[in-house]
Amino acid sequence: MKDLGNLKEAEISYRKAIEIKLDYAEAHSNLGTVLRDLGKPQEAEVSTRKAIELKPDYAEAHSNLGIILKDLGKLQEAEVSLRKAISLNKSLDNVISALGSVLMRQGKHKEGIQKLREGNGCVIMDYRSSSKTIKFLK
Repeated sequence: MKDLGNLKEAEISYRKAIEIKLDYAEAHSNLGTVLRDLGKPQEAEVSTRKAIELKPDYAEAHSNLGIILKDLGKLQEAEVSLRKAISLNKSLDNVISALGSVLMRQGKHKEGIQKLREGNGCVIMDYRSSSKTIKFLK
């Protein structure tokens, strides 16, 4: 439903699904993603943490939480969540890239570049932050 572009409607639908089935981890995680897209990162964090509480091995929820935490500037927590997601599902290239981005923001450049390269084959850094653009081909 989120893909339809009507985020407010998606939020309402996910909340209704959760009312019907309180332990619906996927709905909690999807609600978290919608809330993030709506600019409500604190609510998104709460909803996504609930998904993980309900289903600790849910890689996508750990990934979503990592992205939300990154947005909130909680980089160490984001790193932990993203690493957990990768440990649960090693084929999540976008998550590996997100981890690389978090590592770079923490000043862990060597590992950050490695993860960015593993994830999607390129590293893009902002010139405004005294960085360079580096591209790698897989």
